[in-house]
Formats: sequence, structure tokens, C-alpha cells
Amino acid sequence: MSPMTTALTRQGPAALGAVSGTRPCRSLAPLVVKPSAGVRAPRRIATVRAAESESQTDVQEQIKEQVTEITGKIKDTWAGTDDKAAVVAIGVAAFVGLWALNGVAGSLEKLPLVGGLLELVGIFVTAWFIYRYLVFGPDREELKNNINDFVKKVLGSK
Repeated sequence: MSPMTTALTRQGPAALGAVSGTRPCRSLAPLVVKPSAGVRAPRRIATVRAAESESQTDVQEQIKEQVTEITGKIKDTWAGTDDKAAVVAIGVAAFVGLWALNGVAGSLEKLPLVGGLLELVGIFVTAWFIYRYLVFGPDREELKNNINDFVKKVLGSK
């Protein structure tokens, strides 16, 4: 060890300020290595890192399997779709509609009192929808049937 390293090791982070002429930085305190008898921290750290990397690879493998499964379902559904132009048109129309609604809502939000009023209306409509369609089982079935009927009408199946 050089004399400077020995001084830094013995005096800790306070010596860093004396060497550089500035205040010692608390974030450098963990970087000061003091020799201790019988303790080998690098091995312990290496063991923890190995365990973490094994669990990360397991999680990564699970994510890859799920992504592969989902993309397979999407490919199968797309291959089974008869009217692909209608599906693309619905997707584009939905995107344009959401973009336009975002612009209108942003403009209305800037008007005084209108934003708060719209928020209050949204809360009431959401509460009504939850009570009407989601609280009771038969109502959930009715909502599911309404959505299925609407999709069939849009796709021209019915």
C-alpha cells in the first residue's frame, strides 16, 4: 500500500476532504476499505449477485414464454379474421377519434369551471355505470351481450 492509501484507509472519509481541500462527501464513505480479520465481503456480494441473476433469468424466461404465447394468439386471431380491412379501419377510426376527443377535452379543460363540471359529470356517470352493469351478475351478462352485439353489427356479421 502506498502512504496515501494507508492514510486514507486509517482516517476514513474525513481524510478525503483534507487531501482535496474540500468537504468530505458522505457518498464516498462506503468506498473506503478497511481491512478486517476473517471477513471476505466480495464473496458474499458475489453470492448474492449470482442468486439475483438466477431469479432474473427465470423471470426473463417466463416473460419470453408469455410474449410468445400472446403473439401466437394474435397471429391466430388475425389469420382467422375474414374482413381484415374492416378491422384495420376500426383501429384507425378509433385512433383518430381518440386523438380528436383529446384535443376537444384539452380545449374545454382550459375554460373556467367547465373542467371541474366535466370531472363531476364523469364521476357520476362512472358511478352509474358501475351500479348499472358491474354490481350484479345478470347485469354483467347483459353488458357482455350488448358489447358482442355491437361488435357483430360493426363487423357486419349481424
